[in-house]
Amino acid sequence: MNINELDYYPRFIFTSNDGTCLSTTDKKVLDEMLNAKTNESKKGYTVGDEIYLRTQPERKFKVIDIRLRKIYDKSETIEFGLDSSYCESSIGVEKKPLFLIYITIEKI
Repeated sequence: MNINELDYYPRFIFTSNDGTCLSTTDKKVLDEMLNAKTNESKKGYTVGDEIYLRTQPERKFKVIDIRLRKIYDKSETIEFGLDSSYCESSIGVEKKPLFLIYITIEKI
């Protein structure tokens, strides 16, 4: 089964000190996040990584923190939608998040 066919996926929330916020549960959107040094699609994130969105190559960011939150035990307790304290909108196909991955980035 293709990962994009699943009803659930982790929600990735990228937030920056310059106000940038990107929230998605869509693997296709994540494939648009590139490594700033190799220009290849990211398959994972580590503190210190330099990244950019394919559609905005002039805006590069450095990963400064990664946190996991809201790891659910039961599917009926999963909150559908956004954590409005971070992003006000989501991009890509919306899915129920299995857990939240907060990635703090800093513009470079």
